[in-house]
Amino acid sequence: MKHSIQFDHVRLKPSEQIGSHQQPTWELSLVIEGEGIRTIAGVSEPFKSGEVVLVPPETPHCWQFTDNAGKIENITVIFAPELLHSVAATFPDLQILFEDLAKSSKGIVFTGRTRQRLLEGLKQMTGLTDAERVTLFIHLLTIIAVSNDRREIGKQAKVQCNTKGVS
Repeated sequence: MKHSIQFDHVRLKPSEQIGSHQQPTWELSLVIEGEGIRTIAGVSEPFKSGEVVLVPPETPHCWQFTDNAGKIENITVIFAPELLHSVAATFPDLQILFEDLAKSSKGIVFTGRTRQRLLEGLKQMTGLTDAERVTLFIHLLTIIAVSNDRREIGKQAKVQCNTKGVS
């Protein structure tokens, strides 16, 4: 990665969404528009607009969108596992929080006030410079690390997704 984080805000057709995949990086995703079935590490559940999910490295996952409105919109922030360790090493106040977060091996679906704060922060990133996004993102990671408004999802399994959408 050339940057500390990779910010991606997309609007596309459900059939253009990335299929089942996994990567060596973390992924924080906000579904702005769309609904369907989300699969993380072998566990499938319905999702809808406003969902915020954190997917750990090497975890198979995908979103199958229902083709109701013909378009979807989401924001995804991708970051290397080393970011958590680097921030923890630089800021001792965050060390325990970020080291615990780095140990997460399941996806996390956020609820309540945490979901709302993450949703607002991710949307705010759209109008920021790369440097401003990084500082806001560290704040969002702190919110994630201390949150009790979360539910773990996933088990180790292969994920199969149809990128054509759900009917």
